[in-house]
Amino acid sequence: MMEILSVAMIVAAMASVALPSSDAFFSSQRVAAQGAVLTGDVRYARSCAMETQVYHRLVFSSDKTKWIVQRYCDAKGDDKPGEVDAADIGTTIGKSHYYEETNVKWQSVVEGDSREIEPTVELSFAPTTPRPIFFRPDGFLCDSPTFTGAPIGITTAKFKSGPAEMQVDITAAGAIESMEWFDEDYGN
Repeated sequence: MMEILSVAMIVAAMASVALPSSDAFFSSQRVAAQGAVLTGDVRYARSCAMETQVYHRLVFSSDKTKWIVQRYCDAKGDDKPGEVDAADIGTTIGKSHYYEETNVKWQSVVEGDSREIEPTVELSFAPTTPRPIFFRPDGFLCDSPTFTGAPIGITTAKFKSGPAEMQVDITAAGAIESMEWFDEDYGN
């Protein structure tokens, strides 16, 4: 009986050391995956906008649980406009951060209509949830789908799960930097 208790105590001690490490590992994998998907979507939308000479946009939902990447399609069949028609800009104003998955003028360019954020991962922005980010055909990221639209400032998206955090910075030139760090005092 003493031997069984000794083995059980050793297993319990090893588990108490291993479980927090595995939680940190899986948390870091979750935030890294979400950051990589956002980074890939931004790079893909910018590349597609330059290749097709059609405006694209990235829009985050107001509840910060998903985002969409779309390209502009003119209803007349002209899918290569110089700018987005003023009437089409108006169809999205007034919606929560322009978020419309079903607008026929804006069609998804990624698999599925939107990118869902894993429920265990929290998304936040600094300073606030951004308005849509538009990808101009010349490769710049701006605040409106026109050539006179102002370049975006740095948009920072932070993904957090447990002790792990990852930051993705999006700039007007599309340059993205990612940083990952851990809260060493997590759980203490």
